[in-house]
Amino acid sequence: MEQSPFNMDRVREVYETARIWGHAELDKWAAQGAAAGLKVRPVLRTRVPHEEIVALATDELADLLVIGTHGRGA
Repeated sequence: MEQSPFNMDRVREVYETARIWGHAELDKWAAQGAAAGLKVRPVLRTRVPHEEIVALATDELADLLVIGTHGRGA
């Protein structure tokens, strides 16, 4: 029986690669903000998006959330 190129090990590898990339990008953007004098603390969470957004806002006692988009349309 031939295995698919997207077996579970490959899927885990893709997710881990994306997580590493996400952390690197957030750190880069945070450094730019800090260099401009802003107080920045990047956070990357995974799982159910709306639950994680609410949980982070609650954990941080946030007054304001800024959430980016993919920029793929309206």
